[in-house]
Amino acid sequence: MLLTPSEAKAVTDRLLMRSKADHCIVRLNGGERTNLRFARGNATTNGDQSYLRVTVESHFGQRAGAASVSGLDNYRRARSFAVRRGGLTPTDILNFYNLQPLRQAGLDGTGQTIVLPEIDDLPNLSDLNKFATEFSLPPFDSLLTIKRDPSWGSPLKPQGETVLDLEIIHEVAPNAKLVIYLSAADFGHGDRAFDQMVTDHLGSIISESLGACEPDSPSGHRNTYAAIQDRAVAQGMSHFVASGDSGAYTCGEDQGPAGSFPATLPTAAELSAEGATVAEVLKALEAAHPGFAERLFDDHGELRRFVNVFVADEDIRFLDGLSTPVAEGQTVSIIPAVAGG
Repeated sequence: MLLTPSEAKAVTDRLLMRSKADHCIVRLNGGERTNLRFARGNATTNGDQSYLRVTVESHFGQRAGAASVSGLDNYRRARSFAVRRGGLTPTDILNFYNLQPLRQAGLDGTGQTIVLPEIDDLPNLSDLNKFATEFSLPPFDSLLTIKRDPSWGSPLKPQGETVLDLEIIHEVAPNAKLVIYLSAADFGHGDRAFDQMVTDHLGSIISESLGACEPDSPSGHRNTYAAIQDRAVAQGMSHFVASGDSGAYTCGEDQGPAGSFPATLPTAAELSAEGATVAEVLKALEAAHPGFAERLFDDHGELRRFVNVFVADEDIRFLDGLSTPVAEGQTVSIIPAVAGG
């Protein structure tokens, strides 16, 4: 991978801007080579090779140090964050999503029914009940209803996704009733199950962790699902959909930012705000919609780990963070990376 002079300058300028050293030197070097073998009048090659290396040398007074990175490329990387051994506990979930105030106010799911579209079966109910016992939660027996229908096809063998969804919801709302609609893992059967779910209207909360890269989803499926969603909204049903395991890179790390359908159903809010930087835009949104910021920032004023912010399709983590400039007319997208996908 070779860089043009302008691309090389952009890389070095960005690194120099982030340096806090008294004196900093950035070196880029790379090359391409092809190994040729001549024998008996023929030329053969074992392939082309290229490399790119960046070295940053920093000086702080009399001290100096250098660090190098080889194999430099511009592909995005999915991040993973440490989870304690044994997985997330109910306390973890309440803390990560700042739900303790709701629990302290007595909101534990009592009187609510949550419906879920799912495509992989449950191994058995005893495993779920063992989970509930482990964390002193109510047993699933009296709370869980499983819906099946031949017209929805056969779900996949247990993959863990349905179990994960039920356990997470049970940790958040331990007294809520849960109804899962199991269908085959294709758009047609899934649409039928979703249609029946909205027709039944057993609960006013839909929790969905399913999704697919929107540009790759057939328009017929998107239109059908959107029409069913409109019925759900008219009936007062709230639909919460995961944005995908990789957030805005649900189509692949080597692809541009894109949404995961049905998380992109046209029920997301589009707001207007003014500001010269991302921080100023978010501050303006908080002023216009109090309570907005507490879902984005932790107690230290930093963006929560599961919140991704983009300016003109560029992740601000790779720009200047909250200080990233926002030009007039640019779009600032806020995409929470929740669970599932």
